[in-house]
Amino acid sequence: MFKENPRLQAFSGFSRAKRNKLSLAFTKKPEGKVVLNPLNFKADSSWYILEKNQQQDSSIYWITDNNVNKIDTLLFELSYLRSDSLEHLNPKTDTLKMIFVDQEAPKKRKKEKEEKSLKKSSLVVLSSIINAQNVKPNINGVFTFPIPLKKIEKDSITFMNLKDSSIIKGIELLKDTINPRIYRYHYNWQPDIQYSLQMLPGAFTALNGLKNDSININFKGANPDNYGILNVNLLNSTTNVIVQLCNEKKTEVIDYRISKNGEKVTFSFIDPGKYSIRLIEDKNANGVWDTGWYLKGIQPEKVYHYTEGKTKGVLNIRANWENDITFDFSK
Repeated sequence: MFKENPRLQAFSGFSRAKRNKLSLAFTKKPEGKVVLNPLNFKADSSWYILEKNQQQDSSIYWITDNNVNKIDTLLFELSYLRSDSLEHLNPKTDTLKMIFVDQEAPKKRKKEKEEKSLKKSSLVVLSSIINAQNVKPNINGVFTFPIPLKKIEKDSITFMNLKDSSIIKGIELLKDTINPRIYRYHYNWQPDIQYSLQMLPGAFTALNGLKNDSININFKGANPDNYGILNVNLLNSTTNVIVQLCNEKKTEVIDYRISKNGEKVTFSFIDPGKYSIRLIEDKNANGVWDTGWYLKGIQPEKVYHYTEGKTKGVLNIRANWENDITFDFSK
């Protein structure tokens, strides 16, 4: 038994939760172009920044033009492809009316209080690296913002090696390909070395003009002796395989690797504890598990669980220990 992914493509809804935030939703990741053309204002293609969710079946259009934000009612022509009863895609055009009206404060005192609060507000920066944390070198650092950025002052962001007080150069912030509110960076943090991340006020400026306050985070490079390593050997594999490192009860995926042509995969810097391994035959090599198609008699991609040994597949990962397991797809 399995729950199929949606097969029919259709437009399922829209909203304008904020003045600068327009949302569109589809029943599945749209095939073909989705075009949102303004009808009651003129702007070039830079009038918005596009954000998509993980499944890419929903989109957010962050408005970059303050003159457009001021318009209470925005009219658009939406062009996309829609499935008919035979699952053929045909061009479709809808007219959308997106309305946002500010609620008036009942009392002048309340309005003045809100304006005073707004002047004091600053841009929130969520960092995946927190103060006093041991940071693993195999995991990207991540900054997440509540709204896309308009500007980054790179000179206001400093990574420093506190052992010799040297500034680390060459760390680049890379915008996520589908979510413009997320930026990632990578560095090979050395074991037991103390580092600092300093962000001066105004290092980040959001679309709404908010800037961050001063941020200072001290952290340390993780020592590999405090973590375990797991090597997974695959035999008689004929497709790509998604190898998932899960918790003991298989309710959470901790990490994953993709094996091509039966190559061995390695998980490093594993926190000591008990884990399990799940394997997925990725026949179409798209990196995710695909459901079946009942009407066409297509089965979902096969899922296997490592159950060898006295512990029936439960792996006890210990610090400073390297583990090897083998899974044979022919058995």
